[in-house]
Amino acid sequence: MRKGQIFGIVVAIFAIIGMYNLPKSIINKTNKEKLGKTETANTADLVASSAKTISENDLKKIGALRKLFLNTQDIKKSTNFADSLATIFISLQKFDSALVYADKIVLLHQENKNCLKTAGNIAFAIYSAISEPQKATLYAEKARNYYQQFLKTDSSDFEVRNNLAMTYVVSNTPMQAIMELRKVLAAQPSNEQAQFNLGLLAIQSGQFDKAINRFKTLVDANAKNWKAKYYLAISYLESGKNTEAKALFSDIAENANDISLMEDAKNNLKNLN
Repeated sequence: MRKGQIFGIVVAIFAIIGMYNLPKSIINKTNKEKLGKTETANTADLVASSAKTISENDLKKIGALRKLFLNTQDIKKSTNFADSLATIFISLQKFDSALVYADKIVLLHQENKNCLKTAGNIAFAIYSAISEPQKATLYAEKARNYYQQFLKTDSSDFEVRNNLAMTYVVSNTPMQAIMELRKVLAAQPSNEQAQFNLGLLAIQSGQFDKAINRFKTLVDANAKNWKAKYYLAISYLESGKNTEAKALFSDIAENANDISLMEDAKNNLKNLN
């Protein structure tokens, strides 16, 4: 596996999107009405421009979720509906439509900081899914903006800090990613995601000895951390340590709980034999 392929894996591994428990409160009625007006236009535009590429079943799901989103006054429910809509649009590669819901979550719930986190995660998921570098940069900037606003009120959220760090990979200051991840480890030395991300960045930059140290730390702590073990094997392979790589690939091929990792490990074993 060459560095170009590895970079593709590094980008793909970023995909992170989730649902968060949010406190209940009444949504600002003025904002709700404002969004309701623009929502109708957005729906019409979507159907007109995308009817050929979106299945009838998906259109029904989108319509039902949109109706639920507009008609609920509960923050947690409306945020969940918006997040579900964004997830569907991301799966359909309708990234601009997905981002619309990140913006709506924030606009509707301006006083709820956790909505900034959810919106950031949506933008981050789009950034992770998109293959065009220029557009990836735009979505990374959007995610970074949401995360930075969120961290002003809660700097202890290490998940957000990890994601924020990775948005710098496609910025004009990529070294900022490493600096931010080191800050996470300084504050929480046991943070596995920061260790993992630093390992990925070490692979991307061809610093395989550093990558080995990062992933070995994770594997030593948890022998069933199959992703860390896989990248440790890749790091060994790229360092010319074929014996160590072969042993790890064999373990992954036989025991991993991830089919894609197992298959890739088997392919690497064929090339090593």
